[in-house]
Amino acid sequence: MLRWLGGVYGNPGRAAALLAVLACAAGTAGAGEVPASEPGAALEWPEALAKAPVHTWTMLDAGGYGARNSVGLVYLPDERSFVVLGGAAGKAGAYSEVTLNLKASRWENRFPVGMEGKWGEPTGPTQAPAFNPYSAFKDLEGNVRPNLAYGYNSRMELWGNAAYDAARGKVVVPFHRLSQTWEYDPKTRMWSHLASADGAPYAFWDDLVFNSMCYDPVNREVLAGACRWALRNGKWEEQVFGGVLVNELRGKAEVLARRVRHLTGACRARYYVTESAAMAAVKLEETCAALAKEIAAFASESSGAAGKAGAYEKQQLGWAAEDLKRALEHLGKAQGLLASRVTPEGIAAAEDAWEALDDVLEDLAAHPPKRAYARPAVDERRGKMLLFGGHRLDRITSDTWVYDCKTRTWEQRRPAVSPSPRYGHGLVWLPQSGKFVLVDGAGRAELWSYDLEADAWSLLDEGGAKRESLTSIASTWGWQPEMSASGPGDVVVTLSNHNESKVPRFSTWAARIDVSKVDAAGTQQKGVPFRTEAFEGGPTADPRWYEQKAGAVETAEQEAWLDGLPANAWVTREKASQKNNPNDNRAWGTVIYDPERDQFLHWGGGHVAYVGNSVLHYSLRTNRFYIGHRPEFGLVYAAGQGGMKNSTSYRNRAFMTGHSYHSYGYDRRSDKAVFCGQTLAEGTVKASLYFAYDPAGGEWLPGPLATPWEAHYGFDRLYPEPEGLLAWASGEFWRPDVAKRAWEKQPRTGAKLPNPSHEGHGMAYDTKRGRMLLFAGTYVAAYDSKSGEVKALEPQGLNSGHKFQCRELVYLPDWDAVLVASRVPDSDGKLRWLLYDCAKNAWHAVLLGGAEITGKTYNVALGLVYDSKRKLVWGVDNTATVSALRPDLKTADVRVLEAAAPEAKK
Repeated sequence: MLRWLGGVYGNPGRAAALLAVLACAAGTAGAGEVPASEPGAALEWPEALAKAPVHTWTMLDAGGYGARNSVGLVYLPDERSFVVLGGAAGKAGAYSEVTLNLKASRWENRFPVGMEGKWGEPTGPTQAPAFNPYSAFKDLEGNVRPNLAYGYNSRMELWGNAAYDAARGKVVVPFHRLSQTWEYDPKTRMWSHLASADGAPYAFWDDLVFNSMCYDPVNREVLAGACRWALRNGKWEEQVFGGVLVNELRGKAEVLARRVRHLTGACRARYYVTESAAMAAVKLEETCAALAKEIAAFASESSGAAGKAGAYEKQQLGWAAEDLKRALEHLGKAQGLLASRVTPEGIAAAEDAWEALDDVLEDLAAHPPKRAYARPAVDERRGKMLLFGGHRLDRITSDTWVYDCKTRTWEQRRPAVSPSPRYGHGLVWLPQSGKFVLVDGAGRAELWSYDLEADAWSLLDEGGAKRESLTSIASTWGWQPEMSASGPGDVVVTLSNHNESKVPRFSTWAARIDVSKVDAAGTQQKGVPFRTEAFEGGPTADPRWYEQKAGAVETAEQEAWLDGLPANAWVTREKASQKNNPNDNRAWGTVIYDPERDQFLHWGGGHVAYVGNSVLHYSLRTNRFYIGHRPEFGLVYAAGQGGMKNSTSYRNRAFMTGHSYHSYGYDRRSDKAVFCGQTLAEGTVKASLYFAYDPAGGEWLPGPLATPWEAHYGFDRLYPEPEGLLAWASGEFWRPDVAKRAWEKQPRTGAKLPNPSHEGHGMAYDTKRGRMLLFAGTYVAAYDSKSGEVKALEPQGLNSGHKFQCRELVYLPDWDAVLVASRVPDSDGKLRWLLYDCAKNAWHAVLLGGAEITGKTYNVALGLVYDSKRKLVWGVDNTATVSALRPDLKTADVRVLEAAAPEAKK
């Protein structure tokens, strides 16, 4: 019996990537029975492998499976052969499916029946028909097969997600970019679209991306997303785990955890002086005491429920009791520390209480928390699956879970020691020894075995030769090995995608495994205790880092600096005092002003910039930054930028989109920041999303919420009005009602609105006339939200020689003008800021001195806001460099905009 792990494409900026275990169980067992091991003669392995010492890698093929990544691989028991399916090809190479000829030790093109010879030889380039670049599954002659070069935003990556359905003799392959499930028939070597599975919601794709697929030989069904979905009767059906008792307790624990999370946000807001007036009156120590009382009551309820619980549920309740005790201890400490004033130690104690409650949620979990780059392996004799570790976006885990196919239930194991936190590793069941083996070559070159009955991990004795060879073929750039185990001898096969000269790229390797050769001393030395985690993102991803680096947090010095600002010159706020600026590259975004708390909220980034989902808070009073939670990072690419289009993160928050532009703003009506994401539309699945962020608690509200239009972060614009946040999207206007989880469409009559662009359109609220001004290039219009009328204004002053952008702009009440964050050369050769005079309905230009925050003429990573309290304009760039401008009309150099000069002088 063989198990094979699928290849993956990893983020070059991360250390590892998904490795997929692909089920290939055979047999004709009835429902509920575990099939017997596959009959037949042993596979013919090369002589060099048979002579090599155990745990030493032998190269089977130097690169014949083709220049591709993120493939799916399965073992076909009827053919007794391995097959590579799909993937994303950067250049022309092997055919879309290839078979490993073990006897010849080479990969061979797997043409459809009848096309052998017509489309090429067994090895080498093919003469198969070409594809239209925009066609996913049909070549120019009408043959149905995957186009491996389908395009940047529609590549055919599988992340190992392919599973052989032994009951039907088909390979099930969900193509994420299409939101479609396809099947490959090994007999005819043809593909077919499983249209009945098209109804799977985005929750299915969220669970599956970077995650896992496996075949359940007991129930004869394909499982996906750590078994949360099962392919039954041609449809993906969601599986619900856990009993009513523990699930209800977990729901109550989630509420308590969110409230303690809000407490930590309130502590930080007080420490950095970003509280609202209402929150400033709250006694935080009393909040701690009230929460402790509720947690104690919950602990008592949980303890009393043990009499009604099953054996495993009692174990869960016992784990939860210990962590609830820990939460109460931390809350008691926080209560004492917060009684006098908020300190970093008090914030840390409150956060420790939240982390303890977060552990309670895992104690009471009915299935593994969501993760990426980890797949289960199947013990066919016992009908159980093993899952270890993985990437949870904000951390890397070392937990062990077992799924019982007979009862369709998960249970968490807590062995004495485990392999260290990791992801992208290989995990397979060895049919001869009956144990599991974990292979990780990402700099560790480790082999671990797991005994299901003893619940024990053991480090295998590796040997010097094995250590060297495994390190040489494993990736240090993001590629990970593929694996298979073969009986009667336990053999592991890997596909290398290493980008170094000493190992051929796309080569195939094998090693014999002997689980009796255990390194007992190494097990204790390298093993880690339960709940050991490795956090992602470096020190600035830890909310506590900001308190550690902030220094003395005070307001007097900052007020003095503000009072000393000159007129009409940009001044960068002293970098020396920005001791806790993380300097993340939050590019292609804006900054929004939260007037209730006198703070900025910054959520830019995406694509090749910052891809975390933490919102950066900036206190205007103290000149300090902070975040409310550990960010979850997008894997491979940011969502919508060549990567997977996930709707929510693993903790049910927003993902950073490809860019953010001005797709988020502060809504005074709900006292929340609102972000409009994008429409996720592939195949028959469509979801237009937005999320809300609570600036008081420093946390996202559970999401996502739906927009009634096809949202897109590049085109939608959100700007504040006195009545609340106004969205200009899809040619209409909308206001969010966060409490009702809805959008209210606003009336619109009059002039037709132009099509928006990424940087070329924006809005500013004219407080003098009570109207929203709309800008799109040279087009300017006014929108009256009460009447709904849009009136084109047709201002004078701009000509074709002026090149500018108008995403970032602010209305200046004292000037009755709109300042645009874009500079144009005037006739005197100087670069001046664009200024729209509302009274004269004309374009002017103003010369502003000081720091050039727009760069030469325009900055794609600059956010601009007006501070009515201080009568200042603030600019924040992609590295969170903060600059201020005190506009003074009396002394400003303002002139009518003239013809653009050929060259501009600074």
